[in-house]
Amino acid sequence: MTEIRRDALTVLCTQIQTHERYHTQKENMTWLATAVYLGATMFLVGRTPFWSSWPVHWFGAWLALLLTTAVAAFLFLQNQFRARHTASAFFVCANDVATQWLVKPPETEDLEPKALPELDNMLVFAAVEKRFRNVVRSERSSSERLALTLVVLWSVAAGVYVMLTYPRLCAL
Repeated sequence: MTEIRRDALTVLCTQIQTHERYHTQKENMTWLATAVYLGATMFLVGRTPFWSSWPVHWFGAWLALLLTTAVAAFLFLQNQFRARHTASAFFVCANDVATQWLVKPPETEDLEPKALPELDNMLVFAAVEKRFRNVVRSERSSSERLALTLVVLWSVAAGVYVMLTYPRLCAL
């Protein structure tokens, strides 16, 4: 094995390990955030409405806080899923290229550094960048769709519950 090939494989292995850890972190962070958010909304819906005696302006602030939290949670989860997706695609591409280079040495143009905007312009080998362009996908997995759907449904349910249990709102 040539020295340049060995060095290229070492760089790829390092990038693979880094993105495998990053993917795992994003995976854990996303599912933890989903569970905490859903648990909090279920807890809110299951409580006696402590806000029912509040003045209208405090209740309005409470609704604004709930809406802001729901939107922020949804956007956070979307970004975490996207980052997880990108790390997964990179991991697969780098593994594919490393496997190919074990069998056949890389061409000179395959070793050119290319910036990958999806990974904060990290420099990668041209072979990985080319493979990444063909692999990265924008469609969500079924588990992502389910998690985001549950977040939206429970957010709506919590919002409706809070509004319906506020006596002054129902009196209007």
